[in-house]
Amino acid sequence: MVLNVRPEVDSWRIMLGFGVLPALLIIWLRRAVPEGPRRLAQNGREEEAREIGRALAGVPVTVTGADRERQEGPPEGFRAFLEPQLFSRRWRRRTPSPRCPGS
Repeated sequence: MVLNVRPEVDSWRIMLGFGVLPALLIIWLRRAVPEGPRRLAQNGREEEAREIGRALAGVPVTVTGADRERQEGPPEGFRAFLEPQLFSRRWRRRTPSPRCPGS
């Protein structure tokens, strides 16, 4: 449609601009989403974890020892790129496969 309205050589810039708009909108909206309380507690930000937990649950929240400890260390290097935690053997049955719609 852009090419029909503006058939000039530079109309690709307009189409690229339309593609950038959703990405900018997501980045702007993501700024308002708080970090998860457990992740905050694991990184030593317990007071902030309590505040966000209280805002999400509507009741006072306490941070326990289980919330403070990390279950597994983050993957490092090339393995972190190729094998994200979400697709690991432990979570495979809960992660929908792109090959099997509706699973």
